[in-house]
Amino acid sequence: MADNNWTILPEFDEGHQNRYIVMVSARSVAADVAKKFPKICSEPFELKNDKYSWGLYIDNSTRDERKNIYKFFLGETDSVQELKKEEEIKEVISDLNNIFSTLTKDEQRHIEEEIPAKIESIEKFAEKKSEEKKVEANTLETVPVVKEEAKPQDVTLVESADISTKVSVPSVETKPEISPPSVSVETKQEPSAEIKIEIERFGESASSSVSSSPAKEEVPVESSPAVKEAAVSSQTAPSSPAAESIKVGYLYPLPSPESLEKFINQLKMITEKSMKIPIYLEKVSETGYNIPGPNDFNLIISAAKSKKADIILAVIPDGIDDIRLFIDTACRRNEILYMVAQQSQLDKKFLFVDMAIELLLIKKKLR
Repeated sequence: MADNNWTILPEFDEGHQNRYIVMVSARSVAADVAKKFPKICSEPFELKNDKYSWGLYIDNSTRDERKNIYKFFLGETDSVQELKKEEEIKEVISDLNNIFSTLTKDEQRHIEEEIPAKIESIEKFAEKKSEEKKVEANTLETVPVVKEEAKPQDVTLVESADISTKVSVPSVETKPEISPPSVSVETKQEPSAEIKIEIERFGESASSSVSSSPAKEEVPVESSPAVKEAAVSSQTAPSSPAAESIKVGYLYPLPSPESLEKFINQLKMITEKSMKIPIYLEKVSETGYNIPGPNDFNLIISAAKSKKADIILAVIPDGIDDIRLFIDTACRRNEILYMVAQQSQLDKKFLFVDMAIELLLIKKKLR
């Protein structure tokens, strides 16, 4: 291995449409690359960068030529994966539409350097989620034996309900038989009411899971008020393309709830109006935390995860590193992705472009 600290990134420069930059930690490594690939590499130059000290440009290179440079650093097998990552970086930047070009060169470079790490971390997270789903699917395969034993009883109840209803029309004497079916319908309705109450405890509006309850349309006028409220709220809730939406749990400091509104508006300006293909964010929870004061972030974040949040987005106050640490610990414990934004950075376009990239990768990898 030539260097443990290196990267190759596409350059987005109108004057050089097919240009890449190799960045390494040592001048000797940059010189070795230039010597090995003289037809496509520039002379090494010094970088003002915290991670990399030296760089060189690759101009008008073919895919195979860049693959050979990856081999120089990694070897045959890994070079193929790096080429795929390289293409994905170009695709991500392209999906940002014109917003990327409005950043300064330093901001663009910083974002480009962070993309490979973001891709890798979200890919690992997606793989873990996929494994968890397989385990759940295998677990569920053992359950049908029990369910099938109960199914004949359920079918019999439904059939008896239909028969008793039909017989009750011509015959007055059979009216008492109607009451058992009506009772069974009402008992089926109870879980929906309980779900509504549990959701309201967390301070969230009616969930779509309540509105999708199959018993909702069959319930007569005597249905419970909680179910009626759920039905109304599900009809009036604004809809966004479900296939493209990312479910978000928001956190914000209680002394300044307006910071969350500003944060959401700024982020949506990028994700919904500046992306080539819009990314829609669906709020599943919104929780304020105390500054200063004790906060049970594990409880807060586990509650957001129970509402199917894909990611936690948190606004944090400046100069209080403990909050970031507590959120990080709780999110790792609950195995959920998260991003934080400092209050002083809410006017920085760079912050929201950086977040948009991660949300774009989440959409690509987890959908």
